[in-house]
Amino acid sequence: MSEPAASAHPGIARIDRWLFAVRLFGSRALATAAVSGGRVHVQGERVKPAHALRPGNKVNFMRGGVEFDCEVLTLPARRGPAREAVRCYQESPASVARRELFARRRRRNTPGLGPGGGNGVTPERVIKRQIQQRAVQVQQHRVDGGPVRTYGRSCIWRHCVAQHIANGIRRAAPLS
Repeated sequence: MSEPAASAHPGIARIDRWLFAVRLFGSRALATAAVSGGRVHVQGERVKPAHALRPGNKVNFMRGGVEFDCEVLTLPARRGPAREAVRCYQESPASVARRELFARRRRRNTPGLGPGGGNGVTPERVIKRQIQQRAVQVQQHRVDGGPVRTYGRSCIWRHCVAQHIANGIRRAAPLS
């Protein structure tokens, strides 16, 4: 494989390789797709993946629903550890403030992520586990005083969920 053209000029790197090397994107393909799609701007202008990036350039793009602005400090030779990667750029104070505000709002609006909360899904997992255990134990069910019918796990699961919705309760009700 031949060396990339940007490596012939020290102090210059492709924007897609730089985004990947400083761990702002998980793969080079994702970085290339973002740049090609016009979501990454250098110095406020839309660029192509092979655009030459130099120290001092301003890069901005949407990252997880929040606009991310940074200044290029250095150009890494390879994708290294995260501690080295964060030294290659400096995030603008406005970008840091936007990111922190977004995180605060997300924590406040997500159940269980606030102070004293769990992970937000524990009660649902407990209910599901109780219902599944009951489904294993109870394989037969008498309907309207009629004959005993055998049900599979999914049928009992649907029956219990329908009971929860109808009764508006969170604890599993016994099957009768």
